Amino acid sequence: MKIYKKCLSIYFYFLIIVFLSSLSVNLLAQDSLHYDKKIVDVQLKTKTNKQPTTNKQSSAIVLIFLDTECPMCQKYVLKINQIDSICKANQIPFYGVFTAKNVRKSDINAFKTKYKLRLKSLIDKKLVLVKALKASTTPEVFLLDRVGEKVLYRGLIDDWFYMLGRHRKEATVHFLLDAMDAYLKNKPINTKKTTPIGCLIG
Repeated sequence: MKIYKKCLSIYFYFLIIVFLSSLSVNLLAQDSLHYDKKIVDVQLKTKTNKQPTTNKQSSAIVLIFLDTECPMCQKYVLKINQIDSICKANQIPFYGVFTAKNVRKSDINAFKTKYKLRLKSLIDKKLVLVKALKASTTPEVFLLDRVGEKVLYRGLIDDWFYMLGRHRKEATVHFLLDAMDAYLKNKPINTKKTTPIGCLIG
């Protein structure tokens, strides 16, 4: 009888742990689902002198956090330019957000010239956008729905890098492009979040 009670106690304890873990995961998912559109829009308008507009085809916007001195940002420029072309074809605004506190406009221009980056960019020295979206790494991408104020996808561009300093010959999964394609086709986005790999912000 004592053994039975002990086993029963362990079983209920296990159920409580599972329940709390599930609750924690759900809360985290809900927390990362929405963002403050006003903060993001004000920053984009202030830094670019132009308010992103929605259109009949898409209400999405893509942001990528970058650092001029981050080796991974430098290596991803070709891919970023490809994404920029796809965004333009689908009328989706795409911005590079440079986050280093001491970065200057001349540094960004030099970076864009050296690596042939075509992306529209802005500086987030006070990390307002970083905090609003809880970004942590460069490069880190965000696909945002400006109507529903939801984070549709956040994290890696693709799976080219599988750890810091280590990458495959070529990417096999294109997380951001897959999310964009699903969104444009009004289909569910299978992967909504991945853990970014790169240089820590701040």
